[in-house]
Amino acid sequence: LRDRRVFGLLAVNFGVFVLIFGAFLTYVPELLATRFGASSVTAGAVLAAASVSSALVATQIGRLTAWISPRRLIQGSLVIDGVALALMPLAPGVWGVGAASLLYGVAQGLNQPALQTRLTELSSDASRGVILSLNGTILRLGQAVGPLLLGLALVVGTIETVFYAAGGLGLLIGAGAVALLSTN
Repeated sequence: LRDRRVFGLLAVNFGVFVLIFGAFLTYVPELLATRFGASSVTAGAVLAAASVSSALVATQIGRLTAWISPRRLIQGSLVIDGVALALMPLAPGVWGVGAASLLYGVAQGLNQPALQTRLTELSSDASRGVILSLNGTILRLGQAVGPLLLGLALVVGTIETVFYAAGGLGLLIGAGAVALLSTN
């Protein structure tokens, strides 16, 4: 943990899971229902779109890392996260939220394999199990904190506020990733 890159990766993964559980999984169905009267089946399809694009992109991570470093993939994915979340309340219909969901999935398909790979690369054989276990704990903490944190945005604003706050948070995490992961 004294290696700022490891600390940075853990912090970024925490932020990513705050966004996944705090904005995407918790509030996309709410946005679809309140703005467009969408059914739960429609909301499920929109959420599933992100999973499909994430899986497709993740299968290409090996090819992508031949051209782009995992560090840059992580940083770029956070920009995509922020943009996709900020676009959701601007969507003119369910299809627009679905398109933003596909984009959000692309970001997850980039960042999750790249984060896991980079953590594994930076961990010594002796510490790898501890670091990956700690990463699992960090992910669960992000899952727990995310809905509460972005719920505060809903309390002080509207459903749109949640997504603008999440978009800003994604960009902020991206900026942090640039700072914390800047050394090779």
